[in-house]
Parts: sequence; C-alpha cells; structure tokens
Amino acid sequence: MSFIHKLSGLFRRKDKEAEIREELEFHLEEEAEERQSDGLAADEARWAAHRELGNVALLEENVRAVWIWTSWERLLQDLRYAVRMMIANKAFSALAILSLALGIGVNTALYSFLDSMLLSSLPVSDPDSLVILQWHGPPRWKGNERFPSVIHGMSGTIYNDPKLGDIAGILPYPAYELFRKNDALFSSVFAYHPTRDLNVLVKAQAEIVKGEYVSGDYFAGLGAQPVAGRMILGSDDDAGAAPVAVVSSKFSQRHFGGATDAAGQTILINNVACTVVGVTPPEFFGVDPAAAPDVYLPMRASVAMEAALPFGDRPERFLDQNDYWIEVMARLRPGVTREQAQAALAPQFHEWAESTARSAAERQTLPALVVQEGASGVETLRREYSEPLYFLMALAGLILAIACANIANLLLARATARRGEMALRLSLGAGRLRLVRQLLTESLLLASLGGALGILVAIWGMRSLTAMLSTGQRYIPPHAQLNWHVLGVAVALSLLTGVLFGLAPAINSTRVNISPALKKTPAGGAGSRTRPGLSRVLVVSQIALSLLMLVAAGLFVRTLKNLQSVELGINRENLLL
Repeated sequence: MSFIHKLSGLFRRKDKEAEIREELEFHLEEEAEERQSDGLAADEARWAAHRELGNVALLEENVRAVWIWTSWERLLQDLRYAVRMMIANKAFSALAILSLALGIGVNTALYSFLDSMLLSSLPVSDPDSLVILQWHGPPRWKGNERFPSVIHGMSGTIYNDPKLGDIAGILPYPAYELFRKNDALFSSVFAYHPTRDLNVLVKAQAEIVKGEYVSGDYFAGLGAQPVAGRMILGSDDDAGAAPVAVVSSKFSQRHFGGATDAAGQTILINNVACTVVGVTPPEFFGVDPAAAPDVYLPMRASVAMEAALPFGDRPERFLDQNDYWIEVMARLRPGVTREQAQAALAPQFHEWAESTARSAAERQTLPALVVQEGASGVETLRREYSEPLYFLMALAGLILAIACANIANLLLARATARRGEMALRLSLGAGRLRLVRQLLTESLLLASLGGALGILVAIWGMRSLTAMLSTGQRYIPPHAQLNWHVLGVAVALSLLTGVLFGLAPAINSTRVNISPALKKTPAGGAGSRTRPGLSRVLVVSQIALSLLMLVAAGLFVRTLKNLQSVELGINRENLLL
C-alpha cells in the first residue's frame, strides 16, 4: 500500500474502521446467503458464515496492519494513554517536569557557553583552512632570573607550558612579512594587534571602546563581508594613508541607528578624524572570542592614534626584529595541510630568528614556530575558562542525576499503586515488552516536556551568566545563544534522562505476581524483593551526589571568605572601581 494511503490512515482512522466493518459484514452476508441457498436456516447459515470467516477481531487487526503503520499506531496509543496518566497525576507530573526543566536547563545553558567559547568555529567562510602562527621556546624567566632571549620587547601574553616552555602568538612585524612571501602555502596571511582603550567621539558623545589594529588583508583573509560600505583594504594600511575605520554592527546601531547610516560618517578616535568605511556583520567578532572589538583600524594607523601616548607605537616598531607584538594568522591554499605548512615554515623561521640573535646565548634559546589550527580562533577564552566550565558542567550533570534519581524513586512508589493495572493487562495477554514500552513512553513524554521548559530556563540562564560575567574587569562577549548544537544537546539530554529515570521502574513494574495482584494481596516473588532494593540504591546515590555537591559548595564559600579577608594594604571603605 502506498505511503499516502498509510499516512491518510493515521488521520482517517474512524472512516477506515467503518470501511473494514462494512467489508467484513458484506462478506458475512454473502457467505450466509450461500449457506441458506444450500438449505440451512437463517441463524444456522449466519453461524456457519462466522465459522468460515474466522476470528473477526483478528481479521480486523490484520487488515489494519496493512493500511496503517502498526508501530506508529501503537506509539499514538501509548502517547494518548501517557497524556491521560499525566492528567490523572497532576502533582507528580508538575513536580517531575519542573525538576527536569531545572536540570536540563542548567546543563543546556552551560553547554551553550562551552560551545560558543571552546567548541564553535569562527563565523567566517571556510574556517577549517585557517591556521595560527605561534612559537614556543625555553622559559625567559625563572623566578627573578631572566635568561637571554631574542625577545627584547613584547606586547601581549606569553603562556607557560610544562613541556614546551613559553608559548605565545605574538611576533615581530618583519616575521609577518616573511610569512607573506609563502604564496605556495598560503592564499592569505594577515595580522592584528589589540589597541589600547580608544577614546571615540561621535556626534558630541564620547565613549571608551575596545579596538583592534588589523593589516590590510585581515578581512579579505577571513572572508568577512561588510553589511554596509567596505572593509579595510591593503591601501588603507600604507604609511600616510587617510585614517579610516570599520565599526561593529552594535557600535553602528548604538551611535548611528544602523549600519547603512554609519558608512561614510566621520568620527574622532583619540582626537584623530577617521572615516567609517564599513560595518561588520552582527555575528562577526574578529578572531578572538574574548575581544569582540567595536572599532577596527589599519595596522599603521597605530602610529597616529598613539602619538600622544608616552609608550605608544612608533614607526621604527615596524622594523624592529626583536619586538614581539603582533599576532598572525593565515589561510591555507586548497590541498595544503597544516603539517606541510609546519614542515616548510619551521626551518625558515628558525633561520630568520637566528639572524635576529645578538649573542651566542640568545642563539641557544631561539623560539620554534608552531602552526596551530585556527578554525576556533585564538585560545584566550579556552585557556581561561575551560577548566571552570568543565567543572560547572560536571556539577550541573550531578544536579540532573539527582533529579533523575528522585523521579525514578517517585515512579517506583507510583508503581505500587499500579500493580493491579499491570497484572490485569498481563493477564489479558499483553507482553512485558509492550508494557515496558508504554511506561517508557510516559517517562519520555515527561522528559520531553521538561526539556521544552528547560530550553526557556536555558535562555534565562544564558542571559544571567552573560550579565554576571560581563560585570567584571574582563569583558566576556555574549556569543552564547541557542543554535542547532545547543538544541541538539537539549533534545539528547531529554531523551537520555527519560530513559535513565524510566527504564528501571518500567522493568520493575512488569515483574508482578499476577494472581496476588489481581486479588489485591501483598505480592510475593521478585517484584516485591527488587523494588525496595532498587529504591535503596537510588536513595543512597542521591545522598552521595548531594553530599559531593555540598562539599564542593562549602569549598567555594570558604574560598570566597578567604578572598574577602585578604589584606590589600588600603582602606576599602567607599572605594569604587
């Protein structure tokens, strides 16, 4: 039978049932008339026709299996029965759904941050072909002792790794020019450098914003397209070029009412008049999820922007081979792997770094080039927040596990009241697998409703976490949002929790001694022995998990108390930051 006919059978059930009965009645009448023509009385002829036709109910079931999907039909039956059971037990259903909503919502909210900060790729074209050019080398400092190094000046962050020593992504500008010559490896090489706080004046409104100096091929290398105007070009990054700027969508909305009105406007940045030539897309935040600049300026504009600052950029910085300050990324050409780029560039960089050494001691501690994957951008947030986020995810998982154990205990208690129902259905021929599936459907429906409500909790949680994290000195951009990754996790959590808290009670509920249960006498056998045992295991698990979380919470509180009691050497009364 065609797909359309089967699909229509799901929605025209009453009509189809009437057709089956009419057809069977027609066959009975035909058979009875033939028997009467052979000389039987009317009643005897009809009974003979029934015997010939066989079990009418079985025939209806066989015909129904032809014009409808049996599994879907049973699923709909299970869902209707589950809804009736939920309505009949409103208090239990509400408690279970709310408990699951909190557990699933908190996990989903934390995963959204984990996804946006640690897992997701940059919102640019073909992020998998991006690489980050970094270096590692022997530590420059041990205690207060400084070791010789080709790094005479630096502006950026150096991380220490127990195995690799110092690791950093900051490089001299001449090294960036060296990498740009590798046309066979890279289709584009671009550099960037965070600005100091910029004083921006727009229509008599002053504001301090975060910015970034970028090379002329920065936006072209990332494949970022403007929503209005154009991006910074190579000619904008030439010495003596007219000052231009590209602003973020939020900045354009805040000051000009939209991207279209922002392009072509003139703004003052550190008292330098700049023309806004373009606006970035709303989802674009650069290459560092922790930065999200509001203003992008050409790299060489830093000389004009910081001319009045005591330690601002000077033209000679672009020639200094021992000043490590810019960060470099590149896009691999099609067919070139990261390993090939590493093998080709590492000797070149080593030779170049050796030429910058000024003593034999410096030649012994040369940095070595590392070509890192760049699909997710730089690892600032990953380094700072990976451990706390994973720890919070573990705690949120424990909360969900406690909720599952609690609901499983409630289901076990409710199973005692349903012993008679299970015994009756088993006595009428229902298989245990069929009953387990019915009970699992009820659990999954509860979990699905809890997951749907949990998404609302997750949205609230994401907003709250973003607001909380963004109030500190370190700005955390609110990139966490619902997407198909996060929704997929919410659905998976809902299904998993439904199975976790529903499977054991479902199996246990069908292990019922039929005869005593129908007589409403205390049940013997496996059912009565296993239920208390399983209940005890769940209670012990809840207590153990809760105790673990209480200990962790106590440690957090103690840490906060210790931090509050630290003597800063100043009077903190009425002091604002």
